[in-house]
Amino acid sequence: MKELVGKYVKIYGDCKTKNNYEGDGRIEKVIKQISEDIFLCDISFDDCYYSILIDKNDIF
Repeated sequence: MKELVGKYVKIYGDCKTKNNYEGDGRIEKVIKQISEDIFLCDISFDDCYYSILIDKNDIF
């Protein structure tokens, strides 16, 4: 899971973020793996940090 840190991920408006942010965020920390493709991660964007679920397929 450490290999995900530092990568960027596509964030969609349905995530629980301020103002329904959509765009690219940077993975700062992987908190835990929920399933094979879903991870709970700390994501940074716009000088804010959020803990959200991300899909491995949205990482680039």
